[in-house]
Amino acid sequence: RLEITAGGKPGRVTSARPMAYTPNTPTGGVSGPLCFLQTGTEHDLAQPGLRGKVGLLLGSANLRFSAFRRKLIDAKLKGLIVVDHRTEYRTPISAGAAPQWMLDFSLPVVGVPHLVAVDLLKMGKLKVSLTTQGRRVSSESQNVWAEIPGEGSAAREIIVVTCHLDSVPDAPGANDNGSGTAAVMELARILRREKLKRTVRLIGFGVEERLSVGAYLYATRQVQDANQIKLCINLDSIGAIAGEDIITTAGTPALTRLLRKVYDACRHGAEFVEEISIYSDMFPLNMLGIPSAWCYRSGGMWAFHTKLDNFENVCPQATTRTTNTVAELVRRVAGTSRLPFPRKIDPSMASAIGAAARENYSHPWNIEQALRDLA
Repeated sequence: RLEITAGGKPGRVTSARPMAYTPNTPTGGVSGPLCFLQTGTEHDLAQPGLRGKVGLLLGSANLRFSAFRRKLIDAKLKGLIVVDHRTEYRTPISAGAAPQWMLDFSLPVVGVPHLVAVDLLKMGKLKVSLTTQGRRVSSESQNVWAEIPGEGSAAREIIVVTCHLDSVPDAPGANDNGSGTAAVMELARILRREKLKRTVRLIGFGVEERLSVGAYLYATRQVQDANQIKLCINLDSIGAIAGEDIITTAGTPALTRLLRKVYDACRHGAEFVEEISIYSDMFPLNMLGIPSAWCYRSGGMWAFHTKLDNFENVCPQATTRTTNTVAELVRRVAGTSRLPFPRKIDPSMASAIGAAARENYSHPWNIEQALRDLA
């Protein structure tokens, strides 16, 4: 519950949503003047008089940094309002967090839409009252996978095609990630009778929206397969109704060149970006040294993690086109005797993956120990 008082007039912000894993407030909540922290730079957090106030912060993902969380606590704030400023609308949005981000964080946190934050800032001096009361319960999810066995001497080598099966509260998840899940299921139908030299493993991961818990557990428990997995193709949010197809690669330039060649052959326009991202299910496989291509589609942020992520706002034609292009990519990678790119990640990118993993993947499971046990 988020309430404001401006000019002596009380009101309630009905679009506020609790951040996942937020600490509870004391009975009756917490209250204090609102202060704008902007994006939480060093200078923003050094401004005088933060003690006892409720901060308004642009960028909920900033909380992934432990040093940043500590600075917020040291500022003696009463609570925090976060804004996902990638999404500029008034529709209520679920403010996400990985569980380990919040284990050492004592500030209660709620999220508000970007334009609602704009309204609050226009009001000038505000008193804010914030109440979070929740409970944590154990729940169960699943990773689901199937294989199309390869034939011949390369059959032990694996091409992994992945999606995630979950959404967030109050979001139907049609694009994120019904579109990717539909594509992986269709790929199973398309490829099931083809004669491929390498094994194709099709996986639907659970709990991606809490920083890829399902993919992380898969990477830990299937670590004995790491050397056999030659590529991960990840399909996440490929169906935005008005957007551009983006292919993000973690590997070598040779992998990007292969992807361009396949997309050109399929007359499929796309943008190719060589970078890492912790925010989808290929990243735990990158941590094992497995190169990846993440296929997604821009233009869907206005519906991201809201009730607008519904079927009428997904483009079947875009989803079908990506499915068919990825099918051709799988044929070229799994159907040849010689792998058409090196199975490695460039050293500078591998170093960045290691640094991002250490900062963000303090899940209560230890992938490094699993690798040591395997050795």
